[in-house]
Amino acid sequence: MEINNLIEISTAYLKSMLYSTSQIYTYNWLWKYGILAYMQSLGETEYSIEIGNDFILTCNVEGSIGSRHRDMIKSVIVLNDILKTGKIQGRRHRPPIDYPLNGERGGHAQKFIEHLTNLRRDIKTVKDYKKRLSIFIDNLAENGVNNPGEIDEDNVLALYRLIRHCPSNCVNEEIGS
Repeated sequence: MEINNLIEISTAYLKSMLYSTSQIYTYNWLWKYGILAYMQSLGETEYSIEIGNDFILTCNVEGSIGSRHRDMIKSVIVLNDILKTGKIQGRRHRPPIDYPLNGERGGHAQKFIEHLTNLRRDIKTVKDYKKRLSIFIDNLAENGVNNPGEIDEDNVLALYRLIRHCPSNCVNEEIGS
């Protein structure tokens, strides 16, 4: 595949996976001054995994690999992954999850979240509260509780039991504890 085309595809993939602008800029810089410069010195325009692997071998200078070369190696591994599978292998970059606060209960919960934000609570704390409230609101809807006045002790205890007695992977994934 033509190297500039592969870089464009890789950049689009990074954007779709919500990599930060600075991460995408860094990858493009590494590609420009790493593999692209290497291929231009060889007179090559068609990228292959073999060319990428040959470039990686040039990053080993006198038996050691510096941090800049380590980053260039990683950038070539990203190109290889995109070329082979269309996505980056290894560490999974998860896009952020939105926890909606739906309905009348959600409106009250959103006011509480805004109150926490106005009190300048830590972002992680506010996100954790929003996750838990979203799960609680969904649980109420599943149990037929339609307005805030119908919430009782049993509903709160049901959520507490869910948090405390769910298998650990369920609790950590769903609640974020």
